[in-house]
Amino acid sequence: MNIGILGGGTMGEIIARALLKREVVQPEQILVAELRPERREELSHLGVSVTKDMHELLEQSSFLLVCVKPQNAKRALAPLRGTIPARTLVISIMAGIDLAFLSDLLDHPLVIRSMPNLPARIGEGVTVWTAAEAVPDRDRVLTRAVFQAMGREVEVQDEGLLDAATAVSGTGPAYIFYIAENLLEAARGFGFSEAQSLKLVRETFRGAMDLWAETGEAPDELRRKVTSKGGTTHAAVTTFQERDIGGIFREGVTRARDRARELAVVAKEEG
Repeated sequence: MNIGILGGGTMGEIIARALLKREVVQPEQILVAELRPERREELSHLGVSVTKDMHELLEQSSFLLVCVKPQNAKRALAPLRGTIPARTLVISIMAGIDLAFLSDLLDHPLVIRSMPNLPARIGEGVTVWTAAEAVPDRDRVLTRAVFQAMGREVEVQDEGLLDAATAVSGTGPAYIFYIAENLLEAARGFGFSEAQSLKLVRETFRGAMDLWAETGEAPDELRRKVTSKGGTTHAAVTTFQERDIGGIFREGVTRARDRARELAVVAKEEG
């Protein structure tokens, strides 16, 4: 299995590193196409092959991972239309770009749409994906192996859930980091040093996530267990509820989903 990666940005590199770390393929089985010469130089240190020639990428790849920004989809992929070998599987990680548009743009039926997330960088990501009907079972099995190198994978039949996955799991780590940012700011404001603040917040998040994973209890149940009426947690949660922080949060997640849909419209209009 030779894997081509179109786009050597952050996610392209993360995927390459994950595949190498889990030994899904060897370095010589990965070819990355990237236009920026300085980026090609950086990627070459992984031991993988790099090129600026898109057609060389197609000639050497049985799997093609499309890791470009959705706004650049038409410009990046239109030149490849009708040139992709019949047996090559195309896997897109572009937010909002649906299977029908991808298949039509490339004039190629074997397409998969996916949404990985940043923790794939350490092999702890989750990738939601769906495949076009034409994709055979053998390719679905190999696709799972690729995604499992980055962490966990969830296949869905309803393609509409990919936009939702973009908002929930794709963008989700940023929400966690945003909460951490504010908790850090509060800790520093209370007088903890920078090192102390970092340790308190990081280990609180780590412990809470481990507890959730180990117990399997629902988040609301775990929260109730540490929320005594009239206590300190109750004071904080009551403030959040009075300000409707939950509603504002869900509104933001919904906006992320809607933006994924908007990106698809932009991509179709570009070029």
